[in-house]
Amino acid sequence: MGGHMPEVRMTTFADYLVASPGSPRITAIKRAKQQYATPYDTRTDYYGPFRKALIREFEAGLGRQSIGKALGSTNDHKKIPSYQECADGLKGFLRRKRVSRSHRERARWLASPLTVIVNPELCLAIDGQPHVVKLYFKKQPLSQQRADLLLQLMQETLGKSGTPMILDVRRGKAFVPRQVAGLSALLRAEAAAYSHLWQAL
Repeated sequence: MGGHMPEVRMTTFADYLVASPGSPRITAIKRAKQQYATPYDTRTDYYGPFRKALIREFEAGLGRQSIGKALGSTNDHKKIPSYQECADGLKGFLRRKRVSRSHRERARWLASPLTVIVNPELCLAIDGQPHVVKLYFKKQPLSQQRADLLLQLMQETLGKSGTPMILDVRRGKAFVPRQVAGLSALLRAEAAAYSHLWQAL
């Protein structure tokens, strides 16, 4: 129980925020604590090879071609169907869009004692407009309501770099910020609950 509160990646905090209230959120924190207590292992990062290859290829300026190249990032036949779903969704999203890359950005968001490393995978100009893009790979569909808090996090840290966007990769569905009263306060309340649970479990 207890322990030092580490800096956590945005994906880790997102796993908590998108989980249903109750035991799923407790499970998310227990998994995160176990993950941060051990050295990084590529075998436990299911989408890691695809995500890293996608970033690398997009940063090389290959655009849509990057998706096909990223599919070759694994020889694990169990992963290939999931990777293919993500590739198809991403291709659907990019269809008929003009896309070019820009410099990746990262920042830190502080709600003491919690620090979240905000590290969107892609910074893209989409139809000429700059966007900072966080990729969501999970099978569970993302809703606008659950995306709102993550978008607020991105808006507070990287909003000056471009429009925050969370892309539900499998479904090719993009979420951008909307006006919701009290969202910043709700985000900090969730951060306080996260910190309390982390230190209590």
